[in-house]
Amino acid sequence: MMTPTIPKEAKAKISTFKRLPVLPAILVRLIEACNDENVSLQSIASLIGTDAGLTSRVLFLANSAYYGSYNPIEHIDQAVFRMGKRTLKSVVLSAAVHQVFKGKYGFEGEVLQKFWRHCLLTALLSRQIAEKMGQGDGDQAFFAGLIHDMGRLVLSANYPEEYRELISMEDGEEILLAQESKIAAPHPEVAAWLLEKWKVDSLIVDAVFYHHESVKRIAEAFPLVKILYGAHILACMTESNHVRCDPAMELLGLSPEDTTSLLVKAEEELEKVAESLGLDIGKVATLKSKVEEMAHMFAPLEAMVAARREEEIITAIFQSVRVLCDVSDVILLVLDAEGRHLVSYGDPFLRTFRVPVGQVSGLLSRSLKLGDIVTSFDEPKETRSIMDEQLMHRLGKKGLVLVPLVSMGERIGTIIFGLDQEGRETLDKSKSLLKVMSSIAASALMIERMKREEQKKIQEEKLRTIHQFMRRIAHEINNPLSIIKNFLAILSSRLGQHGEVNREIQIIREEIDRMGRILAELSIDKMDKGIVRTRINVNTVVEELISLFRPLANQRGIKLEIKVDPTLPDIYADRDGLKQMVINLLKNSIEAVSAGGHVDLETKLEQSGEPGNYRQHVVISVSDDGPGIPASVKANLFEPMVSTKGKGHSGIGLSVVYQVVKSHGGEITCETGEDKGTRFVIRLPLMEDGL
Repeated sequence: MMTPTIPKEAKAKISTFKRLPVLPAILVRLIEACNDENVSLQSIASLIGTDAGLTSRVLFLANSAYYGSYNPIEHIDQAVFRMGKRTLKSVVLSAAVHQVFKGKYGFEGEVLQKFWRHCLLTALLSRQIAEKMGQGDGDQAFFAGLIHDMGRLVLSANYPEEYRELISMEDGEEILLAQESKIAAPHPEVAAWLLEKWKVDSLIVDAVFYHHESVKRIAEAFPLVKILYGAHILACMTESNHVRCDPAMELLGLSPEDTTSLLVKAEEELEKVAESLGLDIGKVATLKSKVEEMAHMFAPLEAMVAARREEEIITAIFQSVRVLCDVSDVILLVLDAEGRHLVSYGDPFLRTFRVPVGQVSGLLSRSLKLGDIVTSFDEPKETRSIMDEQLMHRLGKKGLVLVPLVSMGERIGTIIFGLDQEGRETLDKSKSLLKVMSSIAASALMIERMKREEQKKIQEEKLRTIHQFMRRIAHEINNPLSIIKNFLAILSSRLGQHGEVNREIQIIREEIDRMGRILAELSIDKMDKGIVRTRINVNTVVEELISLFRPLANQRGIKLEIKVDPTLPDIYADRDGLKQMVINLLKNSIEAVSAGGHVDLETKLEQSGEPGNYRQHVVISVSDDGPGIPASVKANLFEPMVSTKGKGHSGIGLSVVYQVVKSHGGEITCETGEDKGTRFVIRLPLMEDGL
């Protein structure tokens, strides 16, 4: 679908308008149920039974004259079986949509009746055409027809005076669309924008967006677009003598006889469904208000439950609070992994703000102890802490609201937002939903943490498996290494005083010794052997390794370059561990790059932090212009058994690099993208006495 071209001013006005319709949660569930052939009538009946308005409509129609002289029925289950699945779907979907738009949305009296007649007739025709053609889903087509013109209601609500004048002119659809564009945007675009906001299926959104296009353009569209287009034309034909349906019907492969049959059948159903929508606004006002509140929460809560990472859950929490309480700024304090500090999210200027659990006081302490919502309006002023006052100042409000996050009896954080006195009424109305939201949020965060703990255990088990495997092969590898070392000694004695060659032989000998030490470590039952730190010149180490890899790079036609910072100070580190890191990264890059490619190694000194609290890091970076690492691999890059090279590789190398970096208190990052190359950056902290 094309992006709706709604002017920014109009979009801003529509998106903030108080009467903007919301999609009730009950309607979302009904759409899903009605579109699922495996859902039974009993299940749909149970769903309808949760909504008083829908229940009353279904019972009313089931007891109407359309069903002859049946005995009166009082239970929703009986009503559902009397009506049948087809009629039931029409009634409940129509009633739910009608409830959403039945408020003061600009249209009144005869204009409103005409509008609903057109929408219902289009919906019924859409379903019949879908079934006649054997393409698409009939219920999906019905829903698309029902909501295809709702953009007109939204425009009339936002621009009541201008739109009232516009609908009084009967100059045809092209003039209507042109005039709507002058006011804000054509109603199909407005409707599509709102449906996208509701997260409605894209096929329905597309059908609504294109229902005023030309037949020529519609010809190449997906079936639902064609179906809704034809149904809309047929419905318009019953309202005006100036509308021709021949081109549209020809596009759909429908004969004149088919068209007549469709119209007669649709008109018969129309009267039945229309009667079922005779709701009294006064009776359902409270119900509608509740449904709207819940509907506001539906999308963010769904996002919260569907989130796969903690960052996504936190984003959904912010969205939920902003929607529910009509606030813009929200701060979230969440316990860290150790459970010792509350860490701040939301305000970029408070990202380093950490509250020790033992020092929590004031309103924050009271909220966590009670496990309930606390506001500054309900507490004595003297109970506020300095942090409470600062948070109010930061949020720019006269009051503070704290919503605890409690899951399985554990307090894992608090949602904080500001509120002025006039916002208390909104808060009171939203408290019950706010509690539901906070409970879901806390559970989502708790589950995510439990998953992380489980993943950690799985990773530890992987490492144990790897260690056992490596111990088994350590002995076998030692034998050929000893043979190679002896051969090098013989070769060195035969070469005599060939300085450069002997220097390279010495480097190889040192590498064999290093491998021997690694194998010795693997041959004992000790996974967490402490590292041995010595004073090391990083530049010297990497230059030695470059000389080892240069022949391999030259053989493959790869340009291997090194750039070292001559001012780099010596560090205290594990020499073998440092070499292991660089070797793994260089080897990966050279294997990833094709002939003519580049691999670069660079060292430098880096300074970070605030004035007076600077930290220095020794930085080692290895970059290449290879194919890059896929996002699916990057997500778990440093876990054992995850390889960047595909089948035939163990995936241990980067896990080892990660462990060595962490053992030195450093960090490693990866910048990559498919066809964009890869750059690994290792930062090792430099302290006064070295690492």
